[in-house]
Amino acid sequence: IAEYHTKKDQGSINAVINCGIIFYLVFSLFIVILAFLLKEPIVSLLQIPSAVHDESVFAIMGMVLILSLNNTFSIYESVLVGLQRMDVQNKIMIFASIFNIAGTFFFLEKGFGIRGLVLNYGIVSLVILVLNIYYSYRLLPQIQFGLSWVDKKIFKVLFNYGIKMQVCNVAAIIYLQADKIILSHFLGLSYVTFYELGQRAANAVRMFPILMISALVPAV
Repeated sequence: IAEYHTKKDQGSINAVINCGIIFYLVFSLFIVILAFLLKEPIVSLLQIPSAVHDESVFAIMGMVLILSLNNTFSIYESVLVGLQRMDVQNKIMIFASIFNIAGTFFFLEKGFGIRGLVLNYGIVSLVILVLNIYYSYRLLPQIQFGLSWVDKKIFKVLFNYGIKMQVCNVAAIIYLQADKIILSHFLGLSYVTFYELGQRAANAVRMFPILMISALVPAV
């Protein structure tokens, strides 16, 4: 998007947006079906107590649905980054963070527990999604949606680039999450909470240089 915006190639921007949404829509549908079929083995792997079995299944399926929605429409966040409008993106995230904190207190205070946290994350994700779409169309009103914009050449470029990015993403998931799954399997879910507290401090330090560098990426 940054490249085509610099070249004032609106047609290619529309092709990127449409190819991205359609690909992730199909991919997300596959992930949702897979999660539905594997939800019980996942609960068993994590050694989740039977007392919270239903809540755990709700959390797993709820998060898969929410993340699938985020993936499908994350292209609009990419529009803001591609236009070098990280200021708008950061304002949206600050607002969403405040909204998230307020919602977390509300749902926990009302006794909704894990289900409430999942619902809160879904609401916050929807708010971010709506704001990303609104500002994308406001900053780039020429955006159009339709199957006629799907371009095989653009899709091939995106797919080849995307495979490399997803290898990095999968590696990051393994690096950041595999230890928690192993810990949960051998010692139980309660130990993951204490482990997470320590890891968050380390991740906060890790994120600082990443945030400083990320603003340069679209321009480069």
